Amino acid sequence: MLKVIAQGEVYKTAEMPANRGDILTTDGRLLASSVPYYTIYMDTRSSGMSSATWSNGINGLSAGLAQLLGDGQREIEFKMLGEWFSANAKPDDKMAVYQNDTQLFAGKFAQNVVGFPKAANPGELVEKLRREGVTYVVWATREGFSHGQHTGYQLLGLNKNIAFLDKPRNIGCYEFIRQVGTEHGYVNIFRLKGTGDEQLPN
Repeated sequence: MLKVIAQGEVYKTAEMPANRGDILTTDGRLLASSVPYYTIYMDTRSSGMSSATWSNGINGLSAGLAQLLGDGQREIEFKMLGEWFSANAKPDDKMAVYQNDTQLFAGKFAQNVVGFPKAANPGELVEKLRREGVTYVVWATREGFSHGQHTGYQLLGLNKNIAFLDKPRNIGCYEFIRQVGTEHGYVNIFRLKGTGDEQLPN
């Protein structure tokens, strides 16, 4: 009986509403995307939380929370990307990336992180990016390896228009600059040349 009561105090199940879909502009640019956000509360002054209980349980609690919440490595590539851009960008540089939360880590250059325009083919995308003054273009494993199943990526045509940027190499008007991330996920950063070889895969 006491075990059942104790488990009732420890384990609780709650239904979480599903994420909403992405919000896009009329030309298919990503404006907003749902990101899971969780808050954990704990009453350390409750009657069952004695000093001994806390001391004996803190290691297990920490390990359990780490299992639930992860180790901080999920999508860390976008944090690393934002920090790279903040450290290397010039005031007029712009970086096109699908993940708009990269702005959070780009410091004073946050407004220089922009989304991708919708384009019918790789050549049209290059033209639009150049018109907007984009300097850097980013391909990411998170969307790039989704095998065309990422809805926002499909709407913008990115599953075809930048799919060939999955390898760290120069190709056409894209000059490979750097790869940042971890084994869990990484991004390839390319400089979009103002002019040059326009031979791109279709």
